[in-house]
Amino acid sequence: MKKLTFGLVVAVVLALAIVVARNAKAQRTPAGVQTAGLDKFEQLVIPLLKRGESNTVAELSSIVSAMYATRDATDIAVTVKVLQSVRLGRTNDAIRLLETRLDGAMATLSKLPNDQRDVSYDLMLDIAKEYRAKHPRPSGEASKALDSLPK
Repeated sequence: MKKLTFGLVVAVVLALAIVVARNAKAQRTPAGVQTAGLDKFEQLVIPLLKRGESNTVAELSSIVSAMYATRDATDIAVTVKVLQSVRLGRTNDAIRLLETRLDGAMATLSKLPNDQRDVSYDLMLDIAKEYRAKHPRPSGEASKALDSLPK
């Protein structure tokens, strides 16, 4: 009985989280960016919940949360380094780090198979390619930026 109650609580919490995320995404999403990841997560989770597989849903949610936490931790480290560089007047270092992040994100998106691509990914890649055409990076810049990150 306790297991069933716990499962029900997890299912309700996840369902609420999906509803809240759905309602909030219109405010968070920049123009032109779709939310294919959230939609795919819903498509996976809803049938699991309907079949009563709340443990699977909880484990899946835990994995996704850990992935986001890892990404956010990296974002924090890089953002702090960029802010410190700007505040110290070392704008070239800040630009190098931001350029490296851009290159990494472009590489990740461009390698996604077509069946995993959202229309907005191509839009964002086009914007980044246009920027890169106007501001090409000298060779070796990425390694300099990576060397300046905290160990």
